Amino acid sequence: MADASAGLNQEQQNIYTALINISAAIAQMTLKPKPNYSIDGVSYSWQSLFDSLITKQKELRVQLQEAGGPFEVIVQGNPR
Repeated sequence: MADASAGLNQEQQNIYTALINISAAIAQMTLKPKPNYSIDGVSYSWQSLFDSLITKQKELRVQLQEAGGPFEVIVQGNPR
């Protein structure tokens, strides 16, 4: 299988790497979900972390598309 990051510029590669890392973290969290809890007055909200990662993943997808720059679709013939 070809590397999906092949042909990307440096900015795109950096975004792609971050996207892969966040996607892996999300996958791990869904495999082994943890409850929210509080220890010594410090609260840990795994749901908030999960939601934050999902939001960041969406933002990175948009950034990856924008980093590719404008593109042009060329249509030949009579599109109907």
